[in-house]
Amino acid sequence: MENSSKLTKQIIIACCVMGLLLALDIGTKLGVYFALGGVDGANIEVIPNFFWIYLTFNKGAAFSFLANAAAGRIILSILSILGSGISIYYLVKNFKTLNIYYRIALYLFIPGCTGNLIDRVGIYQTPGVIDFLKFRLFNSYDFPVFNVADSCLTISIIVFIIAFIVTDNDKKKENKSNEEISSK
Repeated sequence: MENSSKLTKQIIIACCVMGLLLALDIGTKLGVYFALGGVDGANIEVIPNFFWIYLTFNKGAAFSFLANAAAGRIILSILSILGSGISIYYLVKNFKTLNIYYRIALYLFIPGCTGNLIDRVGIYQTPGVIDFLKFRLFNSYDFPVFNVADSCLTISIIVFIIAFIVTDNDKKKENKSNEEISSK
């Protein structure tokens, strides 16, 4: 009974974390959209020559990939639905056996996919995904404008890579240990 209670708490925490990240994404997008009058290119300089709240609409994916493709919005929406759906299924099916790294990656990936999907399907009736975080690096390079969902997706990929490396190293250690035991 104690394990069931612990699992229930972990699932509730997972849902709360994902829900909060999704709410943060939606809230910041809509807050910026309304604060800047919905005008593409409207901005507020927060840190001079380094950071702006800069409203823009991305019709594509990362770095405006597929932005100019006729079916780009449809393709990206389908990919977001598949990404979210498969991730939710995988998380639910394997929740008990996933290590903390994979769980964290999925807790970030699911709201990231879902947040941008909400924009893509036109719920807000904007011309694309609302992006608003703009950084200029080294006084000359304008990093692509992004949002909270994009940050969640990027961090989730980094955590997935770390999880894979850690899990792979753990398996190698376990195999080596098993080989040493069987050779004795």
